[in-house]
Amino acid sequence: LGRQGSGARPRMDSHSRVGSTGSLAPPGHRSSLCHSTTEEVLEQMHLQRIKQEGLLTHIRLPVGRNPDGSWKWKDFGFTIPISSRFRQTWDLVALLSVIYCTFMVPFDMTFRPEKHLGLVLADVGIEVFFLSDILANFMTSYLDADLNEVCCKKKIAKHYLKGWFSVDFVSSFPAETISYLTPEGGEGPDLTNLKVIRVVRLTKLLRLLRMGKLIENLEVSFPALGTFLGLFRLLFMMVTCAHINGCIFYYIATLNLGNSWISKLYANDDGSCCDNRRGEFDGPRFVDAQYDACVEAVQQIPLGRIYNTVIYWSFTTLSTVGYGDITPCNNMEMTYTVASMVCGSAMFAYIVGNISSVVTSRKGQELRMQEKMRELHEYLELRKIPKTMRDRVRRQCLHRWKKTVFDEHYVLQDLAPSMRRAVIDTVYGDGIRVVPAFRDLFEEDQEFVIELTIGLQPCSYQVEELITIKDDAGGDFYLITKGYVELVSSDGRICALLQAGDWFNELELFSDAYNEEVLPYTYTARSATPVEAYLLTRETFAEVYDNHPNVKQQLELHVLALLEDARYKGR
Repeated sequence: LGRQGSGARPRMDSHSRVGSTGSLAPPGHRSSLCHSTTEEVLEQMHLQRIKQEGLLTHIRLPVGRNPDGSWKWKDFGFTIPISSRFRQTWDLVALLSVIYCTFMVPFDMTFRPEKHLGLVLADVGIEVFFLSDILANFMTSYLDADLNEVCCKKKIAKHYLKGWFSVDFVSSFPAETISYLTPEGGEGPDLTNLKVIRVVRLTKLLRLLRMGKLIENLEVSFPALGTFLGLFRLLFMMVTCAHINGCIFYYIATLNLGNSWISKLYANDDGSCCDNRRGEFDGPRFVDAQYDACVEAVQQIPLGRIYNTVIYWSFTTLSTVGYGDITPCNNMEMTYTVASMVCGSAMFAYIVGNISSVVTSRKGQELRMQEKMRELHEYLELRKIPKTMRDRVRRQCLHRWKKTVFDEHYVLQDLAPSMRRAVIDTVYGDGIRVVPAFRDLFEEDQEFVIELTIGLQPCSYQVEELITIKDDAGGDFYLITKGYVELVSSDGRICALLQAGDWFNELELFSDAYNEEVLPYTYTARSATPVEAYLLTRETFAEVYDNHPNVKQQLELHVLALLEDARYKGR
């Protein structure tokens, strides 16, 4: 590797410079890596990977014997890839379980129906699933801020403990199972009737906080469903609010069943089952035969019919329609109805506004991202790309598009030169000016280097992914911003290890402009870790170079300096 000094052009000693590469570390910060040093660094990286990932994500078990009698060992992994089919199915089951609990928990707490065996098994099974979900999350990889998949068990555990663990732990308390196992008679206390059990059941609704994350994972896995899932999110919010609102309205009626909206609607033929003067917050003022008759008449009504009624009332109230056929009968019901109308008007306006936003007026960045993801999904489906490769393609495109999906040339062209330069410095920092050649060219023609900087394309690569291949005619230049890149010779030997701040394929980029002939790549570049880099294509460089002929002489001087390296003699 070469090293950048304070201002002079770097000399390319044959023992330290490998290919057309460079480094921008200050003296004393990082030493050049020759072949032996590179091997040591790679060995240390390998040992570190084994320590952090191998021993924590795999278990080695004997699976047989070799011909020499020694044991044959095999690594069995316990890390679940986040993009695997199993994890996608698991998230879908988790989403359905959350939807089930969202509707069944309030219904059970207020209506208290008699459950048959199927619903009991469903409740217990979901609680077991929630407990298993905690273990699964400790074994599932995650994507970091740069969309790189993290498989290290320590990092996974730390990420989960800082994130959703507390919500998952509290909402996984098996209250339903405890209530089913506790006898309702006998000498022991009847825990199923204790208010604390009812309150603990409500903790399952905390899983609603994860709905957004689950839906986001489905949007990444199935980009074509993006709009549908956005509408489903809003409609689910509206239906959930209506369901909970109706259950509360029914529960208030059960506190004064003989003088409630239910008795008024279904048992008030003679006007004796609804008396506004009799009902207060603490229930009926007195109980008589007439009141008992009203209660008995209400108890004959099927719960399904009452639930349909409360849902009907809830939707008409929250949507501010209010037909007036179901009205409160006592002060408590009136107070709650007023609160429902106030909250309903705000919620209805919010949901309608968001539905319009989802359909028509999403942010420009989001609209472009969604359109690109839709086109990418259709292409991958049409070409029948394997799922593993499909996930890698999506991840790489997302990494690039999340930086920007706008045409920066078009956005910045109307700015004054000084303002454009300030914006570019803010977005890219020094950019390619850290490379000695471009720094010298910047002094010659600032606009030339600024236009090249705007043409930089962010790119990312997973572990052991080929970036360039030896002898291919490409001429693309790379500036590494994160991770390590290995330069491999034709015999498979690792010649150098580049890291953040280094660059390669400098001569290959300039060759087309110098002698109108593209030089093939000297080495194969391969990512040793997840890598992020800026790419300057040969086409972009040639287009900008043609518009700035005044930099030709300075560029030729730099190419001649590169050709002093013995590795490039005769090229």
